[in-house]
Amino acid sequence: MKRRTFLAGAAAGLGAAYLPDVTRPAPAAARTSTGMFEDIGQISAGNHQLPTVIATGSQTLTIVAQHRYPVTTPGVNVDKGAADIVTFRSVDGGRNWSPGGIIHHAGGEAGDCGYASVVTMMGGDLATLYTAGPQNWEPPDLVLHQRVSGDGGRTWGDVSFPTVTSDHANGLPTNGGTGFTLPTGRVVVPGRACLLYSDDDGRTWTATPEFAETVETKAQPARREGMTALVPWRTRDGVGRMGRVRVTNQYKYRGTVTHDFGGDNNLGFVRYDDRTLLMTVSRDSQLYIRRSVDEGRTWIDEKLITASAPSARYSDIAVTDDGTIVVAYMSNHRVVANAAPLHVVRLDLDWLTR
Repeated sequence: MKRRTFLAGAAAGLGAAYLPDVTRPAPAAARTSTGMFEDIGQISAGNHQLPTVIATGSQTLTIVAQHRYPVTTPGVNVDKGAADIVTFRSVDGGRNWSPGGIIHHAGGEAGDCGYASVVTMMGGDLATLYTAGPQNWEPPDLVLHQRVSGDGGRTWGDVSFPTVTSDHANGLPTNGGTGFTLPTGRVVVPGRACLLYSDDDGRTWTATPEFAETVETKAQPARREGMTALVPWRTRDGVGRMGRVRVTNQYKYRGTVTHDFGGDNNLGFVRYDDRTLLMTVSRDSQLYIRRSVDEGRTWIDEKLITASAPSARYSDIAVTDDGTIVVAYMSNHRVVANAAPLHVVRLDLDWLTR
């Protein structure tokens, strides 16, 4: 099944700013009549957390994640101990991965906590936003950092420290996720219980008011609604919630859709094409993928994708130009400071829908 894309021009103003150009898909991997599912397996040692994955063009993908150090100081929260921000990179659609480098170096077990990285394309460049603060930080302690790559995550430019205009302490990037660019050029990324947006290529950011019930959100553009974002957030009660947010200077919250996609940990969320949204969620320590063809109101075709890992926690999801769906997730086998190995699976929409 070939990936569809947004219609150009007449499709209510939506265009290529939302998605990579997939009008001429590259040749896909060999597929059977029942679709393709590949368990790539473990790609990292057991000290990573909060993976985010993004496709940057053709078959290239980048994972950004925490690399946590053992907590050695009594009383330090394992989620707020020393941590680097690191990358992994694939140039063959997620089949093989290599370490892509360090974005933020904490300096060892006594260092600071690099935390909460989100990624987005800004023009043709890949940008990552993350925070850093002292161990056992509180939100007001965190400082926003940003680095940009002009080669799909192979190398990174110098760190910058953009300002954020926010009327609350959570006006910061959240625990993983990808952003998008609106037709106006406004860049939107998921924030802690909010959204962040920039109109000057990431030099400054503005936080919307808080609207989500937890700080762990994801975001994708709404179909044919111009400046509206779809924002699901982590739930632990088995009931999923997704907000609809008008991201203009006259911010407006457009209501919450409530339905059954609740996950035990942060979810993965991506727009596959004009009609289809994909989501990954962990439930009872297993990872599932599902799709929606009605803008997230209902979810269908759920399948288990934990594969070779015994269990799963945090996940994220990306789609390459040929329609291959790549999921990166964290095993639930925590071994270092609440961190664990990262795993990857690849699949296509035919496998999911059959």
